[in-house]
Amino acid sequence: MTEWNHIKGLRFSMCGDVPMIEVDNDYATARMTTHGATVLSYCPKDSKGKAGEDLIWVSDNAIYDNKTPVRGGVPICWPWFGAYKAEFNSPLEDGAEPQGHGLVRKKSWHLARIETLKNGATLVEFTTQADAETRAIWPYEFLLSLQVVVGETLGLTLTTSNLNPIPLKITEALHTYFKLPINAKLLVDGLQGAEEIDTLKDNQSRDVTEKLLVKPPMDSVYLQVQPTLTVSAGGKPALQIEASNAASSVLWNPGPETVKGFKDIHPDHWTQFVCIENGNIWDDAVTIAPEGKHRLQIAISKP
Repeated sequence: MTEWNHIKGLRFSMCGDVPMIEVDNDYATARMTTHGATVLSYCPKDSKGKAGEDLIWVSDNAIYDNKTPVRGGVPICWPWFGAYKAEFNSPLEDGAEPQGHGLVRKKSWHLARIETLKNGATLVEFTTQADAETRAIWPYEFLLSLQVVVGETLGLTLTTSNLNPIPLKITEALHTYFKLPINAKLLVDGLQGAEEIDTLKDNQSRDVTEKLLVKPPMDSVYLQVQPTLTVSAGGKPALQIEASNAASSVLWNPGPETVKGFKDIHPDHWTQFVCIENGNIWDDAVTIAPEGKHRLQIAISKP
């Protein structure tokens, strides 16, 4: 890590068995890990340089064993979202048993680059590629990179490079856990015009015509969404997400009963967060041409 010692505000640490990269610049503080290339914290600073509240939620009961995905932050679901569905993804190896949300959440990614940009923001890049473990389940060659820019916004760019001589079909999502109090009347604006599929009601479908009230338990997929989503809490602006090449969104919160099945979430802490996920899911699956690339981007900020 000595090649990055010259970068101001950069620190490396450990949380349990999980390596951490900590960033502190003029815009914000942030924390992330090579374990799953997961961003775990983003605290924007005010005009006096003081870091405010974290926009990202991480469970107090998260497991830091470098094997289990850290509960919270911005997990990467790739090359499929949720349970593997053959109709939306390139085929698996015969007899393979795919894990939920894809192949890379538990992978140790390579820390490829850290640099200070001209505007003072900090760029951190992680990469990973096909190996024996991924090929045993999903027999394709790929290079995946996540660029994280810690600045006035938290920018994430997930780039898939298809290294195969055939098209590659994927579903994907940046599964962000936002630190938002459920009891604050959270309203999500920007899903109007999308198709909502409620997985808790046998995939019942409807067209969204107004702002959505976050009312757990929730597990709904939204197809063909607008690029900008905003969230208000108690009538005040709380969050903005700008997305590019992301046709789908998901709203998820387990609620008071389902949360009991999660050993890494305290039973009372479902009230602390909501997942607003951006990606390309189900009917919004992406097909990448041979030797082609696809980029999924989001920028998170507090209005």
